[in-house]
Amino acid sequence: MRGGSGSPLFADGSGRRGPGEAQPTMHDALPAEEDAARPYRGFMVHAWTDRKRDRMYITGRLLDGRSFAAVQPLENPSFHVYASDLDRARVLLERIPAGVLPPDLASFEGRENLARLAFADGNSRNTARSILEQAGLYSPDGGEKPHLAWLSRRGIRGPVEIRGAARGGRFLDMVFPAAEIAAFSGAVPVPLKIASIDIETDTKDDSIRAIAISVSDASFAETQTRVRLRAAPGMRENTAGSDTAGDEPALFRHADERALLKAFVKDVQELDPDVLTGWNFLDFDFPRLAARAEKWGAPFALGRSGEEAKFFPGESGTGDGAW
Repeated sequence: MRGGSGSPLFADGSGRRGPGEAQPTMHDALPAEEDAARPYRGFMVHAWTDRKRDRMYITGRLLDGRSFAAVQPLENPSFHVYASDLDRARVLLERIPAGVLPPDLASFEGRENLARLAFADGNSRNTARSILEQAGLYSPDGGEKPHLAWLSRRGIRGPVEIRGAARGGRFLDMVFPAAEIAAFSGAVPVPLKIASIDIETDTKDDSIRAIAISVSDASFAETQTRVRLRAAPGMRENTAGSDTAGDEPALFRHADERALLKAFVKDVQELDPDVLTGWNFLDFDFPRLAARAEKWGAPFALGRSGEEAKFFPGESGTGDGAW
């Protein structure tokens, strides 16, 4: 899923682009403020927490085809403990200000009551959780990420309804800086764009010789394909591409691997898919793309936050990684 991990979604932090910053033309067509009372319906793709700014982001695509991000302040950081552990927890956390609130969860067994501990900020919450774990006190939701807890409490699993003023963003069409977000239970077509990616490599030096990306909507009715090659010795560069008719892909040739990688990243940003996939993509293609971009110092900002994309291998090293 294309998202991010904390960079501002506005061009200069206020919802307006900074001097000299370029944006796709579709962003320029967006009014400064759209009707805050109008409901927007769409599909959530990704959510994450920005702990530095005490807020969370939800990104996805609206039913009219525009990409969006909604910004939400973090709720009061909290977690639950079993009511039978509450007195001991208070003693252990005497140096950390914590309030006791009515629980908003129930235990799976339904036999034991819960108490909800609320903290001033996320750091206090995490410190308290660590202290209790070291003392052998278990929290049923202490390890849950704030944005996942927020979504769970509202029953948001995909379809969403958004209300609030919207403005243009740097890497997407609409940003809702103070949105009201709710789950939408009606029938919603999935408006997502899916990118299938494949690379060809040179086994002698691990370099990338070709990258193909094909982007289509969820119905596969419309498809755009671009194939980029590293020009062989004696072959002329062709960055303008060959505009071909029908379903044939546009073909481009680049002078070196760095230019090839930079053009691929630009393809992802321009075609703006919601999902990146491919055969063995997480195990091979993505980490190889990231490693070669790092080698050549080429920007690798595939998400919608403008940050460098990173690969996090799973415990086994393959098969369960994420980015």
